[in-house]
Amino acid sequence: KLDSFYRIQVARGFNGSVLIGYHGQIIYERYFGYADKSTGRKLSPDAGVQLASTSKTFTGTAIMYLHQHKYLNIDHKVQTYIPNFPYANVTIKMLLNHRSGIPDYLKWYGRYRKNTMSPVYNDDIMSLFAIHKPALEFVPNTRFKYSNSNYAILARLIEEVTEMNYRDFMQQYIFEPLGMKNSFVYDPAYGLPGKATKSYRADWVEYPIVFSDGVYGDKGIYSTVRDMYKWDQSFYNYEFLD
Repeated sequence: KLDSFYRIQVARGFNGSVLIGYHGQIIYERYFGYADKSTGRKLSPDAGVQLASTSKTFTGTAIMYLHQHKYLNIDHKVQTYIPNFPYANVTIKMLLNHRSGIPDYLKWYGRYRKNTMSPVYNDDIMSLFAIHKPALEFVPNTRFKYSNSNYAILARLIEEVTEMNYRDFMQQYIFEPLGMKNSFVYDPAYGLPGKATKSYRADWVEYPIVFSDGVYGDKGIYSTVRDMYKWDQSFYNYEFLD
């Protein structure tokens, strides 16, 4: 029944990997379509896919891990760890909960930098925050509004307290211990590994490289359904967080 269902979805344009688990066991796993349409390379168990905002779950969990081990306290203000952070009343928890009021960098970056195609990194975004201090959208902790800035800042916070870059922290403390062998943080300076999946629009036009591709924490992690199942199961088994 599932195969029949997905055959219909593929005919309608679905391209992706599917895994269903039940009580810790994989009961259905299929790969439909292409990792690289231009070469005809099919999706496969080791073809990492851009997780986009699902990457935020890794950033948030890493912050909670550091809180658990007392490297930081989520009730502290961000300025405690990043002194030049310009918003004095914003706490780490407000970033986690999208209650900071900090505007989304994707929406204001073009005001300050004309080149929106060359990738920049979290340090660049943090510098723009410090220099220009874009106005808060509301008083911190008075309402919810989703903002990618929150998780880009959290990624920078991870680097500040661990003295490791975000990419290495994720590899050393999450991907390797959990056996997530095909997961990584994308860096446009290095390009995609050979097995990774390219990202396409619905008409099979490949997404172009833009300035935000270098920013991580809010996105940027590639993974597979098998690795994501290991990630999911780790929470039930308390392998990473208590």
